[in-house]
Amino acid sequence: MKIRYDYSYIDYNKVELVKKGLAYYNLYSVRLDRYFTEEEKEENRKQASLLNSVEWEKRCEEITQKVANSIYNIMEIINKNYKVYQYRSCDIKDYDLFFWCNSGGINGSAKTHDISCVSHNKTFSRWCDLSYITLNISNKNIQDDFIRFLSDFIEDEKNVIAILQMEVVLKEDKIEKAINDFLSNVNEKTFYKYGYDYIKFVNTTRWVFNGSEDYKYNYCFKYKHGRTIYKLSQDMILDIILNNSYGDFENEK
Repeated sequence: MKIRYDYSYIDYNKVELVKKGLAYYNLYSVRLDRYFTEEEKEENRKQASLLNSVEWEKRCEEITQKVANSIYNIMEIINKNYKVYQYRSCDIKDYDLFFWCNSGGINGSAKTHDISCVSHNKTFSRWCDLSYITLNISNKNIQDDFIRFLSDFIEDEKNVIAILQMEVVLKEDKIEKAINDFLSNVNEKTFYKYGYDYIKFVNTTRWVFNGSEDYKYNYCFKYKHGRTIYKLSQDMILDIILNNSYGDFENEK
Protein backbone atom coordinates (compact mmCIF):
# COMPACT_ATOMS: atom_id res chain seq x y z
CA MET A 1 0.00 0.00 0.00
CA LYS A 2 1.29 3.42 -0.95
CA ILE A 3 1.13 6.33 1.49
CA ARG A 4 0.76 9.91 0.28
CA TYR A 5 0.41 13.13 2.27
CA ASP A 6 -2.30 15.50 1.04
CA TYR A 7 -1.91 19.22 1.82
CA SER A 8 -4.28 20.39 -0.93
CA TYR A 9 -7.06 21.47 1.46
CA ILE A 10 -4.77 23.89 3.31
CA ASP A 11 -4.79 27.50 2.11
CA TYR A 12 -1.68 29.59 1.55
CA ASN A 13 -1.90 31.60 4.77
CA LYS A 14 -2.08 28.45 6.89
CA VAL A 15 1.11 27.18 5.24
CA GLU A 16 2.80 30.48 6.03
CA LEU A 17 1.69 30.18 9.65
CA VAL A 18 3.47 26.85 9.88
CA LYS A 19 6.63 28.31 8.30
CA LYS A 20 6.64 31.10 10.87
CA GLY A 21 6.21 28.67 13.77
CA LEU A 22 2.69 29.89 14.57
CA ALA A 23 1.00 26.59 13.72
CA TYR A 24 1.76 22.94 12.99
CA TYR A 25 0.56 20.19 10.67
CA ASN A 26 -1.80 17.61 12.08
CA LEU A 27 -3.36 14.45 10.61
CA TYR A 28 -7.06 15.08 9.97
CA SER A 29 -8.13 11.91 8.17
CA VAL A 30 -6.96 8.90 6.19
CA ARG A 31 -8.57 7.86 2.91
CA LEU A 32 -8.03 4.34 1.59
CA ASP A 33 -8.53 4.23 -2.16
CA ARG A 34 -7.54 2.20 -5.22
CA TYR A 35 -4.07 2.62 -6.64
CA PHE A 36 -2.73 1.65 -10.07
CA THR A 37 0.87 1.59 -11.24
CA GLU A 38 1.68 3.22 -14.57
CA GLU A 39 1.88 -0.26 -16.13
CA GLU A 40 -1.58 -1.13 -14.82
CA LYS A 41 -3.00 2.15 -16.10
CA GLU A 42 -1.60 1.41 -19.54
CA GLU A 43 -3.07 -2.08 -19.47
CA ASN A 44 -6.47 -0.65 -18.51
CA ARG A 45 -6.30 1.76 -21.45
CA LYS A 46 -5.53 -1.12 -23.81
CA GLN A 47 -8.37 -3.23 -22.46
CA ALA A 48 -10.79 -0.31 -22.73
CA SER A 49 -10.17 -0.18 -26.47
CA LEU A 50 -10.42 -3.96 -26.92
CA LEU A 51 -13.41 -4.92 -24.77
CA ASN A 52 -17.07 -4.25 -25.48
CA SER A 53 -19.16 -2.34 -22.94
CA VAL A 54 -20.38 -5.47 -21.11
CA GLU A 55 -16.89 -6.93 -20.86
CA TRP A 56 -15.41 -3.62 -19.76
CA GLU A 57 -18.05 -3.17 -17.05
CA LYS A 58 -17.33 -6.68 -15.78
CA ARG A 59 -13.61 -5.92 -15.66
CA CYS A 60 -14.23 -2.72 -13.70
CA GLU A 61 -16.44 -4.59 -11.22
CA GLU A 62 -13.77 -7.23 -10.72
CA ILE A 63 -11.09 -4.62 -10.08
CA THR A 64 -13.37 -2.72 -7.70
CA GLN A 65 -14.12 -5.91 -5.78
CA LYS A 66 -10.43 -6.78 -5.60
CA VAL A 67 -9.57 -3.39 -4.14
CA ALA A 68 -12.52 -3.55 -1.76
CA ASN A 69 -11.40 -6.99 -0.53
CA SER A 70 -7.97 -5.56 0.25
CA ILE A 71 -9.44 -2.59 2.12
CA TYR A 72 -11.81 -4.93 3.97
CA ASN A 73 -8.81 -6.97 5.19
CA ILE A 74 -7.05 -3.79 6.29
CA MET A 75 -10.16 -2.52 8.08
CA GLU A 76 -10.59 -5.78 9.97
CA ILE A 77 -7.05 -5.47 11.30
CA ILE A 78 -7.48 -1.77 12.10
CA ASN A 79 -10.72 -2.55 13.93
CA LYS A 80 -8.90 -5.05 16.15
CA ASN A 81 -6.20 -2.56 17.10
CA TYR A 82 -8.16 0.69 17.39
CA LYS A 83 -11.58 1.84 18.52
CA VAL A 84 -13.40 2.47 15.24
CA TYR A 85 -16.81 4.11 15.35
CA GLN A 86 -19.44 3.16 12.76
CA TYR A 87 -17.53 0.24 11.26
CA ARG A 88 -18.61 -2.68 13.42
CA SER A 89 -20.16 -0.67 16.20
CA CYS A 90 -21.92 2.64 16.79
CA ASP A 91 -21.92 2.12 20.56
CA ILE A 92 -18.23 2.91 21.11
CA LYS A 93 -17.31 5.82 23.36
CA ASP A 94 -13.98 7.67 23.27
CA TYR A 95 -13.22 6.16 19.88
CA ASP A 96 -9.97 6.64 17.96
CA LEU A 97 -11.28 6.65 14.40
CA PHE A 98 -14.55 7.58 12.70
CA PHE A 99 -15.29 5.30 9.76
CA TRP A 100 -17.16 6.43 6.65
CA CYS A 101 -17.89 4.81 3.30
CA ASN A 102 -20.52 4.94 0.57
CA SER A 103 -23.61 2.86 1.14
CA GLY A 104 -23.44 0.00 -1.34
CA GLY A 105 -25.66 0.34 -4.37
CA ILE A 106 -26.57 4.02 -3.78
CA ASN A 107 -25.67 6.66 -6.39
CA GLY A 108 -23.69 4.21 -8.47
CA SER A 109 -21.55 2.86 -5.62
CA ALA A 110 -20.64 -0.82 -5.61
CA LYS A 111 -22.15 -3.34 -3.19
CA THR A 112 -18.86 -4.94 -2.23
CA HIS A 113 -19.39 -6.15 1.35
CA ASP A 114 -22.20 -6.93 3.75
CA ILE A 115 -20.99 -5.46 7.05
CA SER A 116 -22.69 -6.19 10.36
CA CYS A 117 -22.74 -3.34 12.86
CA VAL A 118 -24.01 -2.89 16.42
CA SER A 119 -26.10 0.13 17.37
CA HIS A 120 -27.93 0.55 20.67
CA ASN A 121 -26.99 -3.06 21.48
CA LYS A 122 -28.72 -4.32 18.34
CA THR A 123 -26.94 -5.86 15.37
CA PHE A 124 -27.91 -4.83 11.87
CA SER A 125 -26.47 -5.61 8.45
CA ARG A 126 -25.70 -3.12 5.69
CA TRP A 127 -24.16 -3.22 2.24
CA CYS A 128 -21.05 -1.07 1.93
CA ASP A 129 -18.76 0.00 -0.88
CA LEU A 130 -15.31 -0.61 0.60
CA SER A 131 -13.41 0.37 -2.54
CA TYR A 132 -13.06 3.85 -1.01
CA ILE A 133 -13.27 4.66 2.71
CA THR A 134 -12.40 7.51 5.06
CA LEU A 135 -11.14 7.35 8.63
CA ASN A 136 -11.32 10.63 10.53
CA ILE A 137 -8.81 10.89 13.36
CA SER A 138 -10.84 11.47 16.52
CA ASN A 139 -8.07 10.67 18.99
CA LYS A 140 -5.16 12.95 18.07
CA ASN A 141 -2.84 11.01 20.40
CA ILE A 142 -2.76 8.00 18.07
CA GLN A 143 -1.83 9.71 14.82
CA ASP A 144 1.92 8.96 14.79
CA ASP A 145 1.33 5.38 15.85
CA PHE A 146 -1.44 4.99 13.29
CA ILE A 147 0.79 6.18 10.43
CA ARG A 148 3.42 3.63 11.46
CA PHE A 149 0.68 1.00 11.66
CA LEU A 150 -0.45 1.75 8.10
CA SER A 151 3.14 1.47 6.87
CA ASP A 152 3.07 -2.24 7.70
CA PHE A 153 0.70 -2.79 4.78
CA ILE A 154 2.92 -1.17 2.16
CA GLU A 155 4.27 -4.39 0.68
CA ASP A 156 1.13 -6.51 1.08
CA GLU A 157 -1.54 -4.36 -0.57
CA LYS A 158 -0.16 -3.07 -3.87
CA ASN A 159 -3.47 -1.72 -5.25
CA VAL A 160 -4.43 0.38 -2.23
CA ILE A 161 -3.21 3.86 -1.37
CA ALA A 162 -3.51 5.60 2.00
CA ILE A 163 -3.99 9.32 1.49
CA LEU A 164 -3.19 11.25 4.66
CA GLN A 165 -5.17 14.48 4.63
CA MET A 166 -3.38 17.05 6.73
CA GLU A 167 -4.76 20.08 8.55
CA VAL A 168 -3.16 23.04 10.29
CA VAL A 169 -3.59 23.61 14.02
CA LEU A 170 -2.86 27.08 15.37
CA LYS A 171 -0.52 27.65 18.31
CA GLU A 172 -2.96 30.01 20.00
CA ASP A 173 -0.50 31.45 22.52
CA LYS A 174 2.02 32.35 19.79
CA ILE A 175 -0.75 33.67 17.54
CA GLU A 176 -1.98 36.03 20.23
CA LYS A 177 1.56 37.22 20.94
CA ALA A 178 2.21 37.91 17.24
CA ILE A 179 -1.05 39.85 16.95
CA ASN A 180 -0.46 41.86 20.13
CA ASP A 181 3.10 42.68 19.06
CA PHE A 182 1.83 43.88 15.70
CA LEU A 183 -1.02 45.98 17.11
CA SER A 184 1.26 47.57 19.69
CA ASN A 185 3.27 49.06 16.80
CA VAL A 186 0.36 50.15 14.61
CA ASN A 187 0.65 53.63 13.11
CA GLU A 188 -2.80 55.23 13.02
CA LYS A 189 -1.70 57.60 10.25
CA THR A 190 -0.70 54.80 7.89
CA PHE A 191 -2.82 52.94 5.35
CA TYR A 192 -1.91 49.26 5.37
CA LYS A 193 -2.35 47.14 2.26
CA TYR A 194 -5.02 44.47 2.69
CA GLY A 195 -5.99 42.40 -0.33
CA TYR A 196 -6.69 44.80 -3.20
CA ASP A 197 -7.40 47.75 -0.92
CA TYR A 198 -5.84 49.77 1.89
CA ILE A 199 -7.10 50.01 5.46
CA LYS A 200 -6.43 52.32 8.35
CA PHE A 201 -6.38 51.19 11.99
CA VAL A 202 -8.53 53.17 14.41
CA ASN A 203 -8.08 53.04 18.18
CA THR A 204 -11.19 51.61 19.84
CA THR A 205 -11.12 54.08 22.74
CA ARG A 206 -13.07 56.41 20.45
CA TRP A 207 -15.60 53.80 19.33
CA VAL A 208 -18.32 51.63 20.83
CA PHE A 209 -16.25 48.47 20.25
CA ASN A 210 -14.04 49.41 23.18
CA GLY A 211 -14.82 47.24 26.19
CA SER A 212 -17.19 45.00 24.26
CA GLU A 213 -17.11 41.50 25.75
CA ASP A 214 -16.90 39.85 22.32
CA TYR A 215 -14.17 42.14 21.00
CA LYS A 216 -10.70 41.90 22.48
CA TYR A 217 -8.55 44.10 20.23
CA ASN A 218 -7.59 47.72 20.87
CA TYR A 219 -8.15 48.62 17.23
CA CYS A 220 -10.85 48.47 14.60
CA PHE A 221 -10.41 49.60 10.99
CA LYS A 222 -11.87 51.43 8.03
CA TYR A 223 -11.14 51.24 4.32
CA LYS A 224 -9.15 54.02 2.69
CA HIS A 225 -12.10 55.46 0.78
CA GLY A 226 -14.76 54.61 3.33
CA ARG A 227 -16.09 56.01 6.58
CA THR A 228 -17.61 52.93 8.21
CA ILE A 229 -15.70 51.45 11.13
CA TYR A 230 -15.38 47.65 11.23
CA LYS A 231 -14.18 45.15 13.77
CA LEU A 232 -10.91 43.37 13.12
CA SER A 233 -10.82 39.60 12.96
CA GLN A 234 -7.94 37.35 13.91
CA ASP A 235 -7.72 36.07 10.32
CA MET A 236 -7.57 39.60 8.95
CA ILE A 237 -4.70 40.64 11.21
CA LEU A 238 -2.82 37.45 10.44
CA ASP A 239 -3.31 38.02 6.71
CA ILE A 240 -1.62 41.42 7.02
CA ILE A 241 1.20 40.03 9.14
CA LEU A 242 1.84 36.95 7.00
CA ASN A 243 1.86 38.75 3.68
CA ASN A 244 4.16 41.48 5.01
CA SER A 245 1.43 43.99 4.22
CA TYR A 246 2.62 46.13 7.08
CA GLY A 247 5.67 46.89 4.90
CA ASP A 248 3.53 47.93 1.93
CA PHE A 249 1.71 51.11 2.83
CA GLU A 250 0.92 54.65 1.81
CA ASN A 251 1.31 57.58 4.18
CA GLU A 252 -1.88 59.47 4.82
CA LYS A 253 -2.02 62.76 2.92
